[in-house]
Amino acid sequence: MVHALEKTSELLNSAGILIEVYDLTGPPRIELHTANHTRFVRRIIDSSDFEMLHLADSALDYVVEKGPFKLEKEHIFEYCIQADSLTAFNQWLDELWDTSYLLDESAQLITDTMRDSKGDARVVIRRTARMVRLSPSK
Repeated sequence: MVHALEKTSELLNSAGILIEVYDLTGPPRIELHTANHTRFVRRIIDSSDFEMLHLADSALDYVVEKGPFKLEKEHIFEYCIQADSLTAFNQWLDELWDTSYLLDESAQLITDTMRDSKGDARVVIRRTARMVRLSPSK
């Protein structure tokens, strides 16, 4: 990623900016929401899922410290992804994560709650992300 950022700095003119947005490392918070309450849903995550996120963070820090970019602004924020079924949640999990999985009892909790709530429940995935605004340091 450092190489890609260095090449990007060569393409930007001196007035150009680069905005990079990416998820921070660490497991997302998985919640089950119904009309009456919010419940934390436990999930096991293997640290290898976060290796690429850690590398992205390190690469940005490197290009700011060593050269081609200067950091103008940084913002850490939370965002949510919502799934209205266990199937939709599992699709999200399969698309984004290689080694993560939902515990059987958590999957059963989601299934039972969705069934009992008659469509009024949803799975909420809370993520923390970093947005940085970089400009060429040339």
